[in-house]
Amino acid sequence: MRATFGLIGSIALAMVMIGCGGAPAGPTLAPGQTATPPGATQPPGGQTQPPAGVTGHECDAIPTMDITNPNPATPVPDTTLTGHFPATIDGQPVTDVESMQWLYLMCQFGGQAAVNSAASQSGGLNITTMSFGSATANVDGEDVDISAFRTPGQDANALVQTLATIAAQSGTDINPGNVSSANIGGKNVFVWTDTDGSKGYAYPAGDTLIMFDSVTDSQATKILAALL
Repeated sequence: MRATFGLIGSIALAMVMIGCGGAPAGPTLAPGQTATPPGATQPPGGQTQPPAGVTGHECDAIPTMDITNPNPATPVPDTTLTGHFPATIDGQPVTDVESMQWLYLMCQFGGQAAVNSAASQSGGLNITTMSFGSATANVDGEDVDISAFRTPGQDANALVQTLATIAAQSGTDINPGNVSSANIGGKNVFVWTDTDGSKGYAYPAGDTLIMFDSVTDSQATKILAALL
């Protein structure tokens, strides 16, 4: 496995941090007072209300992670997202294909409070319907991990700047200021240069943004030619 799975993990971690304490510490609370995530409101009585677009019940069926629980909730795959991964790239089978709802990650690691806070700081992304996935391709004799984010009904182009910013905040090699556009093999893509000089790519395919990095020009061309 190479760097892209680390990238998607870092982005996921950044979103969890946003929901679970990545923001500066708030004021000292009086006994019985409940902290209010940014964007939420707290009416008299101390019960926090979720921000707009969030029901407050997204995590009802997804328990938070517990190492003592032998049967954690099973993530729901997004077959539309994984349908963008071809069966083969460069003559080799694409493997390790998986996907899940973004809410599963948020709820499992941070519960409803994480969803509420992340929704209020998501830059307009609808995290309640978003999903992500990954796959591995062997290109020019090397494994390359491919990641994808899907926001149903939304233009994937809108994801680029937001995800680049989140990734940069989480310590990955993406610098939002270094993202440029290009056309490779007839596909319009966004390109950035990692700190080690290698390149990363983001390909908007409808409502799905497909990403991979730390690749050569030859690998990028072959991957983009095969993506659906």
